[in-house]
Amino acid sequence: MTTDKRSGPQILKHVVEELDAVVTRLEPGADFDKAIIGYEKVDDEVKLVYGYDNLIDVTQQLLSDPEECDPDDPDGYFAAQEFVEYNTIRALDYMPNPPIIKYPEYDDPED
Repeated sequence: MTTDKRSGPQILKHVVEELDAVVTRLEPGADFDKAIIGYEKVDDEVKLVYGYDNLIDVTQQLLSDPEECDPDDPDGYFAAQEFVEYNTIRALDYMPNPPIIKYPEYDDPED
């Protein structure tokens, strides 16, 4: 995977304009472009790479409604996680040239 310090929209611009790649973006792009962390060349295609935690952060912002705060999920993390898992990740199988979702790497407590 190719990553750098650029923002998601800057990475997208580089991939589309400089690499002349046709990629599939998650929508709404104006919001989810912020979750792009890199790109990967797979065979003859370029795929965008989205950070899983970044997707959750963006979705939390999209779903936040201070008037409808769930006491069991005050920051909306679980609602955002459910939305991403159900509405985004499940849809990847139906997309042409689907992006890649990079999950966080956790240390194994037994190591």
